[in-house]
Amino acid sequence: MRFLLALLFFCVPAFSKDLIAVYRLGHVMGETLPEPGINEILDPEKVRPLNFMQILSCLNYCVSKEEVKAVVLYSEGMRLGMAQKQELLRRIHEIKKAGKEVYLYAFNLDESTLPLAQSTKISLFPEGDVSFRGLAMQQLYFKGLLDKLGLEADIIHIGDYKSAGEPFYLTAPSAEAAKQQKDLGEGLFLEVTKECAKGGRKDQAAYHALIDEGLFLSQQALEHKLVDKLEYHNEFVKRLKGTHAKADFKLNYGMPKSFEPPKINNMMDALSFFQKLSAPKKKSNNDILALVNLDGTIDARMGEQLRRYIMRASQNDQVKAMVLRINSPGGSALASEMICQATEEFKKTGKTFVVSMGNVAASGGYYSAVFGEPIFAESATITGSIGVLGGKLVMSKMLDKIGISTHEFKIGKYSDINSSTSFFNEEQRNKITESMNHVYAVFKDRINQGRKSKLTGDLEAMAGGRVYTGLQAKELGLVDKIGGLREAINEAKKQAGLKRYSLETFPKQLTFEEMLMESFRPQEKEDEFVSYEPMMKKSLNSEWLTELMLNMKIHQPKLTHEIHKFFQYLTLLQGESTLVLDPRWAR
Repeated sequence: MRFLLALLFFCVPAFSKDLIAVYRLGHVMGETLPEPGINEILDPEKVRPLNFMQILSCLNYCVSKEEVKAVVLYSEGMRLGMAQKQELLRRIHEIKKAGKEVYLYAFNLDESTLPLAQSTKISLFPEGDVSFRGLAMQQLYFKGLLDKLGLEADIIHIGDYKSAGEPFYLTAPSAEAAKQQKDLGEGLFLEVTKECAKGGRKDQAAYHALIDEGLFLSQQALEHKLVDKLEYHNEFVKRLKGTHAKADFKLNYGMPKSFEPPKINNMMDALSFFQKLSAPKKKSNNDILALVNLDGTIDARMGEQLRRYIMRASQNDQVKAMVLRINSPGGSALASEMICQATEEFKKTGKTFVVSMGNVAASGGYYSAVFGEPIFAESATITGSIGVLGGKLVMSKMLDKIGISTHEFKIGKYSDINSSTSFFNEEQRNKITESMNHVYAVFKDRINQGRKSKLTGDLEAMAGGRVYTGLQAKELGLVDKIGGLREAINEAKKQAGLKRYSLETFPKQLTFEEMLMESFRPQEKEDEFVSYEPMMKKSLNSEWLTELMLNMKIHQPKLTHEIHKFFQYLTLLQGESTLVLDPRWAR
């Protein structure tokens, strides 16, 4: 009898506890994240932030798990761009289709959070409000500041719409830049209203009609069906506990346990953990799908890191396919060519190469994508900006103001071409323009190599620095399909015939154990005799500037972001002769 009871105990499956999965979208910081230190992870007051791929993975997990009865989202502090939100919104609808509820609690809602929120059951703080004022795009112009400092910009751009340098020598946009900003803004706002309408509360035209009312107090938002309930947070939690009486709340449900620190309550737990650390790792023989993230402004260091990884992947027989995820406005022309050339070499091995564009894949970001087969973009992705710019800052007036004089000695006609105390003369300007025209020609040649048969018109008419939404780019043949990261991964799996495989991400997101062991790992042997040495950039940094930026970030986050981009641009201009950079410098 005891044997039968024991057998019954092991054969009957244990019933899992019902769960409500909770995600704070303000903790989703970007496509990739710098690894936190061990002390940060061990701090019980801190929650480890997620990257974009991790939140997608968690929501996918919620769809398939029977124990998940509902998902709760908090929108405060969300930094996701429109294209990322479009992909996130598809996950929300999949969760709902699986018969689970999706709730969102907000203290306030605005144009950045409303498109996502409208497809959920929204609870708003009773004293909160909903802002739906349309879309405003603001560009800071620094010429007046530079004039006061005695600095002058000498900028050369190839393409009438390549306007990234205009803030340094104009006080307002050129006609071409103003038109481009208007066309882009109108296209993006159509995407905002379209995503709002997917919630089924109103049609797209009704949302567009709301923008002139602008701000809705909580009761007005309820009357307009922009929210479902007005309740304090404790009331919201109490209601969910009543609706899902047997469910536990679980923050970041679906994240692997390996990303959390171990629970060590006694000496045996500690010994078990260190024994696990010291155990030899088994190398998998699975096929590999490589997911490479190009995230942020492209500089020489990033270009070299990605080039090395892609070249190693091309030589690794286990790697059968690669997805390049791009969220970048571009940057260094040289570094963009490094990445592009590496992807070409990868494709020459016969392996599958697919591109997924995030919020922005413009200029150098688009340059890096051209060999993708296919290229995926969201309809709100910002892409294109095929053009080149370069130049320098001239500080002769500033030096004169502070009483510094210079004396020049030179050997060679063009030896002082990068001098910071004089403008380009006619011969120098011609020489720089010739070099930039060459880069522009190489850029267009790369596009023709990867895309010529797919373009719907003349490339030059699409280039010149013009910027497009993903939807517009698809019509022009600059991208192939509307879709996100998951669609790109599925396409790569299909092309490569992958059934059982390991997903390898770069830069890698380390588990807790890997972070502990990383400092003891020997350096990998380089598989090339000669490797580019990443160029170190001079940093425009000081203690007072750091302190100033930290204080500004608290009180004026948007202004701080613009000023950060200003210094970032100056740093790039200081070290690179030619840039392929989106006019918006968007991250």
